[in-house]
Amino acid sequence: MKVLFRNVLLFSALVFSFQCLGNPFSQQEDSLKNFSENQPDVEKIARIDWNETFIRDGIILKSAKVELFESQQAIFFVEIDTSIAALNYFVGMPADTLLPTSTQAKEKDALIAINGSYFNMKEGPSRHFVKIENKVVAETAQSEFETRATGLFSVTHNRADIGEWSSETEMELAGNAAFALVAGPIVIDDNKKMEMWDSPFVNKRHPRSFVAFSKGKLLLGVVDGRDPGRAEGMNLHELRILARGLGCSDLLNLDGGGSSTLYVKGVSGTGIINVPSDGQERPVKSIIYLTQQ
Repeated sequence: MKVLFRNVLLFSALVFSFQCLGNPFSQQEDSLKNFSENQPDVEKIARIDWNETFIRDGIILKSAKVELFESQQAIFFVEIDTSIAALNYFVGMPADTLLPTSTQAKEKDALIAINGSYFNMKEGPSRHFVKIENKVVAETAQSEFETRATGLFSVTHNRADIGEWSSETEMELAGNAAFALVAGPIVIDDNKKMEMWDSPFVNKRHPRSFVAFSKGKLLLGVVDGRDPGRAEGMNLHELRILARGLGCSDLLNLDGGGSSTLYVKGVSGTGIINVPSDGQERPVKSIIYLTQQ
């Protein structure tokens, strides 16, 4: 009877706290609501049987052609365990020209590379902030801050990071980062679902490139698109769901469309992992690349 009486008292106290003080678990539930939509798709992604190719210790190339979001999707990404893989992390940008991702990668003797941020396709300059070896080599066009220039990939003391970006942040010149590249929009930051502007760029399906973090692992990935029956591409809401299915806490969208290219040295004759939607590689302004230590 003593035990029962204690249980009754405990139950009464819990009921009182819920009624008078609010649900003590509500804060956690609220944080999870951000990603409660499309839970069946998240679970389906978590069950994908990925094709895996071992690259080096701590580095695996994964790919899959699957039906997702009621469409055909072709997904490719490199998963890097940063605690194991012996790599150097860089941002690259040729001075006065545009070059395909694989060309830039080979010139840098890169093991892995992905296309970087947005650029003027007619005139060539980057439209977003780029910093290389502690030197600012490009600044963000003012019109980009409220739309695409909302995230940063940076390297400080050879440690990669993803974070938010703004015109105020740009005035600080990316702090102590030796290498930095602004892109976006940033889609997830520290497990927080980020707001994105309502536009066809966000809401329509396109080929996508991204950089993300998942449980201590860096992901560099591409979703092919504009290829009906094989690869429809994703809108950025779908890309966010893909990232959540992969366990990502951070997700930065990079330049996409015909620019989307993932390169891994030695995996194929060209090193190009995906199928660029232009039918061939598009010359781009910047890349994120990794070399062996």
